[in-house]
Amino acid sequence: MAVFFVVCLFVVFACLIMVDAMKHGAGKKRWFFTGLVIGPFAWPLLNVKKQMSLRKQVGNQVAYLRA
Repeated sequence: MAVFFVVCLFVVFACLIMVDAMKHGAGKKRWFFTGLVIGPFAWPLLNVKKQMSLRKQVGNQVAYLRA
């Protein structure tokens, strides 16, 4: 029963990560399979990837505010 719960949890997180990746222009299939393999631990990886792409677009010397 616990294995079934863990598998369901990984699938749900994979779908959530895929939706978040689509919102930010990342590869949805790549992040779906990453979420499927490592589950909720892929969320920080996606956030780091989003920050890196933002820094690449605007540069390191720019201050920006998030609302």
